[in-house]
Amino acid sequence: MKIGFDIDDVFFPTAQNIVNIINTLYPDVLLEGIKTYGIEESYTYIPKYIIDNAVERAVEETEEPIEDAIDVLRYFINNKIVSLIYFITSRPENTRQRTLEQIKSNLSDVPFVIYHKKDKTNTIDRLGLDYFFEDRVDHSEKIADSTKCTPVLFDRPWNQNVYEFHRVEDWKGICSLVINHLA
Repeated sequence: MKIGFDIDDVFFPTAQNIVNIINTLYPDVLLEGIKTYGIEESYTYIPKYIIDNAVERAVEETEEPIEDAIDVLRYFINNKIVSLIYFITSRPENTRQRTLEQIKSNLSDVPFVIYHKKDKTNTIDRLGLDYFFEDRVDHSEKIADSTKCTPVLFDRPWNQNVYEFHRVEDWKGICSLVINHLA
């Protein structure tokens, strides 16, 4: 089995970190208030430069993965469910080295590769991934339409009211879905 993961808001809690940074100036901003992908659409009164700065800082500073992510990925590798972890991100190319450092610091004992691609579908198709865990609906739609891979939405406030995809609430849900697939 081959499985892949988005990085921001699947492996790292990037949006929560963006919110925490913005909260220093706008304490009323909540993660749950982000109803579409892109904080600027939900909080239109926040100047774009503040959001851009918060995004840049969060991508640079985020260190701790989402709860259970490390344990689940180690479980997959140690139990030979997968031999390699695939991360495919639409982070900008200039974040490549920092992204590698962030993941390596958490998964030094887990074999992984990272692809930086704006359009993830070609990479997913070329790699022959069976599942891809993603938080964005638009990316999941492209994956479903253009590949044989099954996209799975990682539950986030901005992907609610979408029912055509499998959905997991957390990393324990990812583990259950993958193990049940093997059963």
